Amino acid sequence: DMNARPGVLPDAAMGYAAARTASAAPLAEGAVGAACGARCGRLFCLCQDDAGKPLDLSDKSGLGSLCLERDGIQVAALVVLNALGNVYDGQGRFLAGGRFPDGTPVPHAQALEALAGKVPTGNTVLTVVATNVPLDKTQCSRLARMAATGLARHIIPAHMLFDGDIVFTLASKQPLPEGHGPWNELLLGALAADAVAGAVCRAARPGMFA
Repeated sequence: DMNARPGVLPDAAMGYAAARTASAAPLAEGAVGAACGARCGRLFCLCQDDAGKPLDLSDKSGLGSLCLERDGIQVAALVVLNALGNVYDGQGRFLAGGRFPDGTPVPHAQALEALAGKVPTGNTVLTVVATNVPLDKTQCSRLARMAATGLARHIIPAHMLFDGDIVFTLASKQPLPEGHGPWNELLLGALAADAVAGAVCRAARPGMFA
């Protein structure tokens, strides 16, 4: 809901409305739904200027998603990026996070200094991983743990004490059609981590919020 208001928590009616509007259409990305107020580099939202006035150096971020497929095996990830850390691409280039007023990224060394000071609470990276492979509860739990490694590939620092990072896993109850696979939990875990990593970058990609 683009009209979501700060401090309004989801309830049963919102869940029902979301289920009713579910469709096979391409998923909207950016500042939508739970990501309306998402930011990354929140470690730098409590800065001050030279005059001691509050200065928020964090970047707008949002919702990103990515689906990967191998021999009919599908693993998709959806990420709402509200992270304490900065986000970097696969080559280590800054994508989004703390920026000085002139647009220059806040260096990692300064992030380490900021961690020793007052750190904002309320950070969280919400992640959902879904697969068309039928899994039981134990397998879903293991897949979620493997998928979570994808967050730390691009969010630096990640999994801090004030990051409420969590991964939910959804799996099909239907058997795979003949000819799909083969698969095992190792393959699913690797695909899930790749999908989560890609979704993080999509949620922070430059130009999304221009």
